[in-house]
Amino acid sequence: MTTEMSAACPDCAAPLVADERYPSWCPGCGWGVDPSPPKPPRGRVDRWIRRVGDRTMASVHERLCRAEVSRPSRDVAWVLTYVLAGCVHAVTVAVAVLGIWLCLSGRLVLVLFGLFALAIVVLLRPRLGKLDPEVELLDRDEAPQLYALCDAVADAIGARHIEQIGLDPDLNAYYTVVGIRRRRTMVLGAPLWTVLDRQGRVALLGHELGHGANGDIRQGVVVDGALRTLVHWYGLIRPGRDSVFAARGNPLGMIAGLLLLVPQAIVGGALYCVIVAFALVSLRVGQRAEYLADAMSVRAAGRSGARSSLETLLVAPSLLRASRLVPRNAPAGASYAALVAHAAELPATEKDRLVRRGRSRRHRVDASHPPTAMRLDHVASRPDEPARVVLDAGQAAAIDAELAAPLARLERQFRDLVREYQV
Repeated sequence: MTTEMSAACPDCAAPLVADERYPSWCPGCGWGVDPSPPKPPRGRVDRWIRRVGDRTMASVHERLCRAEVSRPSRDVAWVLTYVLAGCVHAVTVAVAVLGIWLCLSGRLVLVLFGLFALAIVVLLRPRLGKLDPEVELLDRDEAPQLYALCDAVADAIGARHIEQIGLDPDLNAYYTVVGIRRRRTMVLGAPLWTVLDRQGRVALLGHELGHGANGDIRQGVVVDGALRTLVHWYGLIRPGRDSVFAARGNPLGMIAGLLLLVPQAIVGGALYCVIVAFALVSLRVGQRAEYLADAMSVRAAGRSGARSSLETLLVAPSLLRASRLVPRNAPAGASYAALVAHAAELPATEKDRLVRRGRSRRHRVDASHPPTAMRLDHVASRPDEPARVVLDAGQAAAIDAELAAPLARLERQFRDLVREYQV
């Protein structure tokens, strides 16, 4: 099947890219790049949040494409982020102190209130982070070649060695610090790792390990713990109409639920505003940290490797649609094989369309990341230095052998998960 230029664009009369497997579109004016664009935010607050976020992202991107990326400095955004985080932790400490004081008062009623306050503190205590149950951890004895590659990448970019590596069924990857011991952990999505080429894998490791060396305060116990606490508070206090209707057979439960709707709305709304303020204040610091991680990705794998890794994220919807066609009872490895085959046969014109669509939609991995197209522009602006780590075919094959069993165990979860994606 070949891609042809045929018909004429209704907007500029230029020839359209025609391939019966993919939408027709115009490379000249962009007509048909996104046949079904997403609806814009409807609420005023959501539109305002998006405008502020877009302005911040554009400002950071423009500045970092012109200058060398450095560790996030202690600017106003950095200070405000820590101030807000400190306020969140101060509330928890204040409630704990109040609970202890009431318990020591000696009066039964006050003691009961004190125990209630301490129960709230236990329930809403800062979370130090933990891995999802679906993450399958690998130790160094199980995957020595993978750990050796990670160590080589860490040495190349000046990062600390990773303490544990996990696999999950998502088309993503992330770096985190978990538990009381604050263990440095990297989780690699099985389908993403499978579909990347060798230098794309090095670039992925360079980006994720870069978060341990780029001064990303979101990974610290203060900021990360405060944000987790806020989200947990909001999840428990936000207005819950479902809880009212769930008590439909219990009149007292419905009355209690209706009475709680107003205070829930007030407190939940206030918490939502705090979460939005926290996210907007820390956005500039977080965006800078992501761009620095991308610069470390270029340093580790070279500019072409970093670009390959990011382009894979932009064409992910097409890859997921191909995987969705694989039946649940297909032979082991069929889902991963479909990903790799579709990525290999994807025409350059369709890849270009998906990149343009991602740019117009401001596609990003999640809310903490800059738009992927902006990250591609930033990678293109970096000097094209030679890759400091090259993954040769022999080591790649050894890593594939180490990961064969855990990848097979995660494939069933991936097949179920891919049917939930909105692509």
